[in-house]
Amino acid sequence: MPIPRLATSLLATLLLGCGQSFLPTWLEGDAGKPILGPVEIFRVEDVELDFAGRIDTGAEASAIHATDLELDTPVELEAAAGRIVEFTLENEDGQRRRLSRVVADAVQVRTTHGTETRLRVPLYLSHRGVRKSILVSLRDRDPMTYKLLVGRDWLGDDFLIDVSREAPER
Repeated sequence: MPIPRLATSLLATLLLGCGQSFLPTWLEGDAGKPILGPVEIFRVEDVELDFAGRIDTGAEASAIHATDLELDTPVELEAAAGRIVEFTLENEDGQRRRLSRVVADAVQVRTTHGTETRLRVPLYLSHRGVRKSILVSLRDRDPMTYKLLVGRDWLGDDFLIDVSREAPER
């Protein structure tokens, strides 16, 4: 017999109030959704490359570490939609793959340093059997710890996020 939502919420509040830093496994997936931690391992299926993806519910779109971008025809980035772009993906382990995709669009993205134009291409990201094709921003994320930022475009309304979860072992 399922536990009513109110009882589940009260029990979770009591457990957390008692200093517990975890919820019992039977509470995981309450509302029928898998729970993700702040960092999860994702596979870019297009190149069979794994990335430690930082979950960012504040980011509308996902971004990946891409270098050596080369458009098939020299144009301004804003006019690159429909062109072919070649680029290199590199994960935090230094594994690299070169691939090409048709540019879906170029978007203006706000950063802590202002705004910049980024190309977006379709990629298949998968995690624990969930596979989604999304438009991913290509950006040099070399100075950043996580080479993949997973935004709401991949998360949708399909997951719960538990920021207290430990990062998975690689």
